[in-house]
Amino acid sequence: MVSWNNNDFLGIMSNLTYNLPIEPSELAYEDKLENLLEDYQNDIKHILDYDERTELNFICNKLNEAVNEYYNGFPSEAYKKVSNLMDKLDKIPLGKLEKMNSKLIYATQEGMTPLYRMTKPFKKEGEEYSKKNLFHLPYKSRKYASSCRYSIAGYPSLYLGTSKELCASEINLSSGLVSKYQFSESYRNPGRPRIVIYDFAIKPSDFLSDEKIKEIRKWTNTDIKSTEIRKNYVFWYPLIAACSFIRPERDKELNGMSTHY
Repeated sequence: MVSWNNNDFLGIMSNLTYNLPIEPSELAYEDKLENLLEDYQNDIKHILDYDERTELNFICNKLNEAVNEYYNGFPSEAYKKVSNLMDKLDKIPLGKLEKMNSKLIYATQEGMTPLYRMTKPFKKEGEEYSKKNLFHLPYKSRKYASSCRYSIAGYPSLYLGTSKELCASEINLSSGLVSKYQFSESYRNPGRPRIVIYDFAIKPSDFLSDEKIKEIRKWTNTDIKSTEIRKNYVFWYPLIAACSFIRPERDKELNGMSTHY
């Protein structure tokens, strides 16, 4: 049996190859991801036992398969691969925020904490602003939608923030159109929201910073200094990395409309 070595883990996390987010390169996304996951498995296998290496290999293979299915024009098959992947990762807790008393989503006397969406104001000349401006691109224009952080290009995703100020900061605007979202309790699981949020914000470099360790503990109640969380992160890193590629052309717009959802 291989014993866990914290120093070896930190050494791998300090490797700039695995730093997030991942900068654009001449390689296509799917090729760069496949190379990254292969290198990662080779570098980290010495601190994992046989069963753990097998599990990590399953996760990496499902990610590569999902990306290939999508690029081959089979998004539904890609979804099935990701669903299989999430079934596995759901058994390895890291930062799943689903309790109503979590730091991100918590209960108040009025209900659950609201989340916000802000978007750049846009309208045709002589047209009044309307609520429809707060929603995503028309279906006929979805081919122009970028992948942004965690969405597949051309498919809708909803990006929400915990405050209007945060949303404004994220899109570099001092003002914009704002909508508010309120999560309601699940009728099947009272006391819990209908939507589960996964925390993909933990980066390898965070494990090397005492300040970041304290900040993450404060805001998410997740102690990334614990051996359990660090071992679990080994299995979550491939998915987090796959969602952390910077696209080469970030600021393109279509007729004044931001090309992200």
